[in-house]
Amino acid sequence: MAILEFDAQVVRRLVEHTKAAPEHAKTWGQEVAESGLFLAGDQGVYLMSNGNPPLMADGSIGETGKEGKRMVVYAKGINPDTDEGWYEKKAATFGGDDGVEFLPVAGIESGLTETSKMLRISLTRKSIRILPPK
Repeated sequence: MAILEFDAQVVRRLVEHTKAAPEHAKTWGQEVAESGLFLAGDQGVYLMSNGNPPLMADGSIGETGKEGKRMVVYAKGINPDTDEGWYEKKAATFGGDDGVEFLPVAGIESGLTETSKMLRISLTRKSIRILPPK
């Protein structure tokens, strides 16, 4: 089991965006597009809003379908831009393959309070759980 930690301030911004977005992207196997965040593992492990139009890295709202760097929040220690050994940590927590999991916004909010510093997610091969706020 791995515990991933994400900066709660950025997570709150992603949650605000997905809740306000008029449309939402869905992942493979998801029948209905709903408000939430994607937990992605590829170049690092990160969360991003599934809202469309997308939230861009600079905080602006982009255009649906147009390329550009989106706002993400990396798991502590698994950011390819700042953390040495990020790939080994990504492989140990998320696995070696790339992938995306959908996390409903209600679950994300259950792991946050107004004063939370981190959102904590428990990740195993068979489950993803949002942990209670500390």
